[in-house]
Amino acid sequence: NYIVFRRPPIECGSVIWHTGDAGSLDRDGNVYCDGRLGNTVKVNDCLVNKSTVELVIKSHPFVYDCMVASKSDSVSGNVLYAYIELKDGYRLSENEVKQFVKSKLPDYCRPKYVVFKKLDRTCNGKLKRCDTVEAPDKKLVFCNNKYVLA
Repeated sequence: NYIVFRRPPIECGSVIWHTGDAGSLDRDGNVYCDGRLGNTVKVNDCLVNKSTVELVIKSHPFVYDCMVASKSDSVSGNVLYAYIELKDGYRLSENEVKQFVKSKLPDYCRPKYVVFKKLDRTCNGKLKRCDTVEAPDKKLVFCNNKYVLA
C-alpha cells in the first residue's frame, strides 16, 4: 500500500508501471503521493533521508542549490555524494562544506564526497536527479486481486 503506479501512455489492459513514488491509498481508491522510494537510504545501518541532508546544505549562504545522491558501497551499504551549485561569485571548498554539515548532522548523514558543478535541470526547472528511478522500470500485472511484478 506504499507504492504508486501509473498507466503507460498506451492502454495495455491491466498492465501498469511502477513509478518509484511512495504513497498511500484511501478507502475510495485515491492515491496520495508521499515521496520517492529512493529518498531514504541505509548508511552504516542507519536510515538517512537525502532531503534532510539537502536542506542543511542549502541553508549555507553560498549555496544556490544542491542534490544528494547515494551509491552502493560494500563497507557501509551506501555512501552519500553532495552535488552543489554555488551562487555566482562565491567559493567553498569540500572541507568547508563538510565542516558546515558536521555542525548540524550526525556522522552517518554526512556526504562522503562533495562535487561542485552546475546542476542539470528539466525543461520545467526541476533538478535532474542522477539516482532516480526512470519510469517505466518495472511492470505490474493485476492478478488474483493484487498487483504482481512481471
